[in-house]
Amino acid sequence: MTRDEVQALLPFLANGTLEGAEREEAEQMLDADPDLRAELHALQTVRATLRAEDPGHSPGEIGLARLMREVGKDGTARRPFWQSVHTWQSVAAALLVALLLQALFTGTDPGEDGYELAGADPEAGPAITVAIRPDTTEAAFRDLLLRAGAEIVGGPSALGLYELRPLNDVTIEEARRILETSDIVEDVTGSGD
Repeated sequence: MTRDEVQALLPFLANGTLEGAEREEAEQMLDADPDLRAELHALQTVRATLRAEDPGHSPGEIGLARLMREVGKDGTARRPFWQSVHTWQSVAAALLVALLLQALFTGTDPGEDGYELAGADPEAGPAITVAIRPDTTEAAFRDLLLRAGAEIVGGPSALGLYELRPLNDVTIEEARRILETSDIVEDVTGSGD
């Protein structure tokens, strides 16, 4: 055993946890090297001082006890089942099978679009585009929509424009007239322009 190896083992000698052949070799080296003995004595003094000041168990000792409890007999830490790579591979495979079965039984054709934009129904009738003042509250805008009998089918766009359609019992002219007379609407376009 080299001097550096013994020097690395000094903390274990100081706290009494070095055992067996390593302890014997380290003690032989200590007998021959007064500097190593002085270093060991300093470590033992520091340890004794810290022990005298410590009212209970240190967090390190508690953590070590918890770690030792988690370490199995073979020296490896036990992992929860969900940390196992095999478990994640199994879960991923099961999800893939579930998605494939869903596609098979729902009869979805990968070539079909399957999605459409809200308000993109061309048969729903003409739309009105409005620009609302930037300082308008949501409550004021909602109140205007209720009075005009209109619903938002698009927007706000990058310019802040909303696309509106009248509800079933309101004509587009009635909705447009109410929108045009509102003080929160800056501009009305579409359907009749």
